[in-house]
Amino acid sequence: MIDLHIHSTFSYDSDLSPMDVCEVAIKRNLKIIAFLEHLELNPEDPGYGYFNYGLYREIIEKLKRKYKNRLIILSGIEITYQKAYEMEIYAYLRNKKFDIIVGSIHYVENIPVDRWVEEKEKDKTFKKFLPYFDEVRSMCKSNLFNVVGHFDYFKKYMKNPEEFNIKEYERELRLLLRYIALKNMALEINTQGLRHFVGSPYPDKKIIELYKEEGGKNLTIGSDAHSSFEVGYKVFETMQFVKSIGIKEITVFNNRKAHKIKIEKIERYGKLSH
Repeated sequence: MIDLHIHSTFSYDSDLSPMDVCEVAIKRNLKIIAFLEHLELNPEDPGYGYFNYGLYREIIEKLKRKYKNRLIILSGIEITYQKAYEMEIYAYLRNKKFDIIVGSIHYVENIPVDRWVEEKEKDKTFKKFLPYFDEVRSMCKSNLFNVVGHFDYFKKYMKNPEEFNIKEYERELRLLLRYIALKNMALEINTQGLRHFVGSPYPDKKIIELYKEEGGKNLTIGSDAHSSFEVGYKVFETMQFVKSIGIKEITVFNNRKAHKIKIEKIERYGKLSH
């Protein structure tokens, strides 16, 4: 099995040590993992200035040597994208080495997404969530990222996630998903939503199907773990859904280059043992 989205103590909101990540991963039959640490470049964000790239690279290299032949360890970063900070992101990445760079939307219209959703739920305007997807489009247009992280993550903060009606946004969603496919970016399936009352991965299974219909072929999968219990959470079950809609491969990045691994091969690694 694989888990391409795990946070360790290099992220400001995780208490999971990098070595513990590896030990838990091995116990759960994971063969490929990606550390995907938070990078916040907005000075108002609580995680601003927390990530230590130099120490991160040192620890990752030590772990690769320690767990050689037992675990494939990929180095990654999850960057909060805001168009206002695009040049800061570009400057930061210029001399950094990562296997995988994920862009995620945690702010919309320069407002933290939880507060933004709270305001939007009071708004009865038709298609009120479009600014979120506009920000995703800007992120893709920047050419800074390999992967679109947790595509419809705003649902986490909705009192009733079912009020987000995919049919209402289908035209805009199809155009955006087609754009992601044309940019050769991967769409992340983030199983975090299965731990929330949302009850579905981010993005919703219907959106994954739309992505496939619009030519999307690159999918990554990860738990967004911040604690040991969450490592590998529902990855096996989610991969079964991916297979059921006719997608036969998962995309893995090495030195920012995409490689496909057949799901059948991943399954031979063994089902997760939580």
